[in-house]
Amino acid sequence: MSLIEFENFVFRVPIEPVSILNDVFRIDSVDKNKINKALFREALFLATPELSTRLTKWFKDDVNTLENFGKLDFSYLKYLIRMSTRCTPFGLFAGCSVGKIGSVNDIELNEKDKFQKKIRLDMDVIGSLCQGLKKRKDVFSYLVYHVNTSLYELGDSLRYVEVSYKGSRRKYQLSSVESDEYLLLILDKAKQGKRIDELLCLLTDEGFEEEEALAYLHSLIDSQLLVSELELPVIGDNALKDVIHVIRDIPVLGAVCAELEKINGHLQKISEISPGVDITTYQTVKSDLSPLIKNLNSKYLFQCDLSVTPKQATVDSKILDHLKDAFGIINKLSIYPENEYLNAFKKKFYERYEEEEVPLVEALDTESGIGFGRLTALLTDVNSLVDDLYMKPQQQATQVALDKIQLFLVNKYDECIKDKSLEIVIQESELNDFPENWSDLPKTMSAMVEILDKGSESKEPLIHVGSFGGSTAAKLMGRFCHLSPEIKELVEEIVSVEEKNQDVLHAEIVHLPESRVGNILVRPDIRQYEIPYLVNSLKDLKSVINISDIMISVNNGERIVLRSKKNNKEINLFNTTAHNFSGGSLPIYQFLSSMQNNGKRSFVSFGWGAFLTRKPFLPRVRYKNIIISLAKWNISKDDYVNIPDVNEKNFMEEVNRLKKRLNLPNKFYLIKGDNKLYIDISLSIYAKILFMEVKKNPFTIEEFLFNEKNSLVTRDGKSFTNECIFFYKNNSN
Repeated sequence: MSLIEFENFVFRVPIEPVSILNDVFRIDSVDKNKINKALFREALFLATPELSTRLTKWFKDDVNTLENFGKLDFSYLKYLIRMSTRCTPFGLFAGCSVGKIGSVNDIELNEKDKFQKKIRLDMDVIGSLCQGLKKRKDVFSYLVYHVNTSLYELGDSLRYVEVSYKGSRRKYQLSSVESDEYLLLILDKAKQGKRIDELLCLLTDEGFEEEEALAYLHSLIDSQLLVSELELPVIGDNALKDVIHVIRDIPVLGAVCAELEKINGHLQKISEISPGVDITTYQTVKSDLSPLIKNLNSKYLFQCDLSVTPKQATVDSKILDHLKDAFGIINKLSIYPENEYLNAFKKKFYERYEEEEVPLVEALDTESGIGFGRLTALLTDVNSLVDDLYMKPQQQATQVALDKIQLFLVNKYDECIKDKSLEIVIQESELNDFPENWSDLPKTMSAMVEILDKGSESKEPLIHVGSFGGSTAAKLMGRFCHLSPEIKELVEEIVSVEEKNQDVLHAEIVHLPESRVGNILVRPDIRQYEIPYLVNSLKDLKSVINISDIMISVNNGERIVLRSKKNNKEINLFNTTAHNFSGGSLPIYQFLSSMQNNGKRSFVSFGWGAFLTRKPFLPRVRYKNIIISLAKWNISKDDYVNIPDVNEKNFMEEVNRLKKRLNLPNKFYLIKGDNKLYIDISLSIYAKILFMEVKKNPFTIEEFLFNEKNSLVTRDGKSFTNECIFFYKNNSN
């Protein structure tokens, strides 16, 4: 194994300590007086404004027995649990910061008034603003227009993707126009960005009447062959500032620009105030926005990220040594994943073209080419999903690997169940015959780790490895570069490792499926080259690789190779985001993003396999002091058919019967996709939350092993749950 860790890591924590729940949640009541009301109100407002409007009334009684537990109680308490147990950054509920590998396990947080929040307009707001401005007839002559970055030639026609809107949702359609010399002339000149008057001169010089030429240019804009510089930006630190920069010198937008400058100033002032600001401060921004945007969506106005500044933040290097040992075990137990879409494409491509190199756009054309993924036609509503952990694409495993690993796990599982144990302990000697391969993994990777108990001089720490891999170690951190110089420097350090091979072009894939998804896609310009798709690029043309410039071949029917024609170099692709691009994305974007791991595994992880994964109970799996899989219970509807309504007198009696019968722990997480909800089922408040949440459906729970008495992250003696992201260079490839 040739893994070398970066000296810095990122830790993620909720804004409140886990002990706040012990103060607030009683056996059958909630002490609301223990809640930081100002902080909770601001956090809730940023997450769900409509729910925050009734919070004052809910706070009216300091102590509430919740005898008639209702939907409002349920909603507020879920958010309260989240802000003290879940580490995934989300508004003011949780944040992140940077630490260093050292000789001790100790992260001491500053007081909350030292935390730094960054408030920006939601990308949905910026998108609506841009849509409104570029439709103004008195504005178009001032704007710079570029060629639609999805455009490509196919025979005598030009094809491109046209975007329409249904509310704030985007709909995509493949459009086609006949090519002619005047259209090609305009498109060639617009590659570098041109104003209407410049393009108009081109046509009048060719003999067109001005009125006729202007109408023609309008038609190109209306049909989206030409797109303005007011398209929603994806690469950059502040989208609102980018819009202001575009319109600053447009006379007819002077008043609009002044209002946006004022709004940007308000946002900066709010960002400078410690968490817990009066939410009326935000209403000023809303009032200023309302005249500028028709049908302003009050549900999505603000995007908030939180930097949880520490007094000190170190993790003992010995933990990294423990992790490396565990990664070897996880590697051996990982089923080799193959992307079925890439494999199917590769097979079809070779059947049609063999060793021939063809334009990528020709191969992926949904009508005349092979296409890619599940989409047989381009007309689609894009359903973009965000995956906080590593996206596991449609995969299959080779039968040999599956059989060997599965047989080992089945035997270990059967032994565990026979012994009535909660845990499987794996010995290194048991896996001597299992291969361990690192050469087929990315150049940089990251590990998501929970330090459940930081240990002591006489006791090893207890660690849970959640995931390990990623097409780039920076994928989870790109969108947080604006939070602190330290995060951006860490991302740049990762990128510099990935780009050492100068024989290939390292290119960032840039695309915006939906406006709101931009909240997690916006990131700085971090790579030398860029492939923009349905977005404008701010880079020099020499650093832009258009999709029409990309050639594709399949060497010996095995390896897919992408080459830039103008640079005559192979392209190495990156999508430095946490976007789950497999969720109904456009074929070209999905293909390019899938190609990040062309011929490689994107991650290694423990999995129970199809035979075991739905068993009622899955024991904990541990190697030394590293937990590679927490214990889980898959609970069916029939298991809890006797649980009555949460307000019935015998509710807790039946809950306790269920707990005893299934041997459930008191504390656990309810797992719903990537979301986790902490539950202490010994208290009726939590039990009510659990059974209102599952709504008589099957559900899965996962044990909660965090040791509050020996926590890695503390503030004034109070403990915080944690997630640490460690970053690695893989020198095996």
